Amino acid sequence: MSRDDDRALRPTSFDDFPGQESAKRNLRVFVRAALSRGEPLDHILFTGPPGTGKTTLAGVVASEMGANVVVVNATTIKTKGELIAILASLSRNDVLFIDEIHALSTRVEEVLYTAMEDARVDVPSGGEALSINLEPFTLIGATTIAGSMSQPLRDRFGEIVQMSLYSDAELSLIADRSAKKLGMTPVSGGPEEVARRSRGTPRIANRLLRRARDFAHADGHSSLNMETVVKTCEALGIDSSGLDGTSRRYLELLAARGPVGLSVAAAVLGESEETIEAAVEPFLMRSGLIERTSKGRVATASGIAAVR
Repeated sequence: MSRDDDRALRPTSFDDFPGQESAKRNLRVFVRAALSRGEPLDHILFTGPPGTGKTTLAGVVASEMGANVVVVNATTIKTKGELIAILASLSRNDVLFIDEIHALSTRVEEVLYTAMEDARVDVPSGGEALSINLEPFTLIGATTIAGSMSQPLRDRFGEIVQMSLYSDAELSLIADRSAKKLGMTPVSGGPEEVARRSRGTPRIANRLLRRARDFAHADGHSSLNMETVVKTCEALGIDSSGLDGTSRRYLELLAARGPVGLSVAAAVLGESEETIEAAVEPFLMRSGLIERTSKGRVATASGIAAVR
């Protein structure tokens, strides 16, 4: 999918953003209140599994505020100077979105403390600290592992929004809307099948749609029907429950070995602990296929049955 397609699939308003209803209700209130006062929105932290719309919702918030949004990934900010330069470039009421904010080093994140509280940064100059005043702004941070963030940084956010996995009904609506934006014609059963196989995650649903479009075009049509979705998923190794190769191997490992520690599982699967904890486990746990115990991760009876 082209970058233009990717941008086209992103909602730009609360009304066009399915799911996360509780979060949206609160955010609507905060946005209206900030606009009525002519102030920037308070700083917000989005937490939750990958692909649940944290980046998209940050863009929606900025759009609803009528604000410019600057998007950076924490892993690209290596020094205090780099972060100070970004902060100093912001205009009044801009939104700064820092993805994977937990990845900021302690020294770099300290710059945010005074920036968030007092709209200023302190720059060393000749053995002294030179204070630079910033324009009022809103920081929106996103993290897949909120537990890795320092308490001082977490405490400076005015609102913490926990993003959850989506229901099949919400994903079906997303699939229907995205299919139309991709030039496909949704046929009854098609969006629903995408939803069932997307592990509660809009990003996966949109990825399946793009590949389904490829298979549909290769077969000479543009319909999003169940047959095309099933054919696509079989080719990609995604079963009827949405389990992909990594999820199945993880379940098979737990089923075969009993309680398994996260570090052992990561080593066996060749994945990082962060990937397993943030991207693989949430859906398996919500589906009742695995459990976390004091001795390690275990597959439930349903999880064992799913890989036999």
